[in-house]
Amino acid sequence: MNKAIFLALLLISTSSHGVEEEFSPIPSVVEKDGKTYSGILISENDFRQIIKDKLDTKHLAAQCEIDERVCAAQKKIYEKSIDNLANELDKRNNWFSRNKGSLGMVTGFVVGAATTVAITYAIYQRQ
Repeated sequence: MNKAIFLALLLISTSSHGVEEEFSPIPSVVEKDGKTYSGILISENDFRQIIKDKLDTKHLAAQCEIDERVCAAQKKIYEKSIDNLANELDKRNNWFSRNKGSLGMVTGFVVGAATTVAITYAIYQRQ
């Protein structure tokens, strides 16, 4: 009897929960009581992430107000990451990176032509 009640309560509790769906944000317009409201419909996970990011940002701002050393350390971390990104962009900004598509295409044509000539020469040399 206890198992039946437990199973019934479990079934009721699991069936009453909504299904959470993932979707990209959707612009939305709602009319209510003659007024028009516009906004963006977001999923629960997106909303949770936005709230988490806001709380993290507010937490860092509060730490900066309380302790200037934390703010200076965060500033150094951000500046270092910006410098690392700038260095990475400078490393990748070279002639080969900008022209590798054209260089690959020309190399492919040359190798293909050389292979075709070699095969043709090998076949007709025997005759």
